[in-house]
Amino acid sequence: MPLLLTLQAGAWADGAGSGIPQTMASLEHGERATSLLAPRPTLRRLGLWSIAALALLPLGREGPVVQVGAAVAQALQRRWPRLLRVLSPSDGLAVVAAAGVAAGFNTPLMGVIFLAEELTQRFTAGLIWPGLLVCAIAAGLSNLGGQPEFALGILRVGPLEPLQLLWALPVGLGAGLMGALLGQGVGQQLQLG
Repeated sequence: MPLLLTLQAGAWADGAGSGIPQTMASLEHGERATSLLAPRPTLRRLGLWSIAALALLPLGREGPVVQVGAAVAQALQRRWPRLLRVLSPSDGLAVVAAAGVAAGFNTPLMGVIFLAEELTQRFTAGLIWPGLLVCAIAAGLSNLGGQPEFALGILRVGPLEPLQLLWALPVGLGAGLMGALLGQGVGQQLQLG
């Protein structure tokens, strides 16, 4: 933890943060994307995230995958400016950043929702369809490693459905009886009043 704080406050200050605010700033101010999503701050951010994970700090994975997706998009747009030319540079950046979410969580639709709700704040067909295509490809590629999702907290226990079914009958009968009694009481009150 002290190493993380020292690096974040000093030599690796440009790598501080989760990556989502840097991506949002790059979308809003395209001229800042070159410095915020450059290889050096991205690699430093990855290093800081790795140190934080080794220190067992509770980190989400959405920041890293958005940052890496946006940095890859920035590099691709610089190398091949005509790639994804049907989209504006900021929309192309947003689509690929959302693909990072789709790959990180193995959910193409979550990537598209993140694209529309958080990154661009608009649901348009011209943005959703390319986003869905790129997010589906990213989620598919994330499965090539053999483990499509992070296996955290998996409990190896038998299903509880038979026990729940045993409770369903008495609870259902009791609730039905109480509802009938309530209805009868309300009906009597209406007749009196």
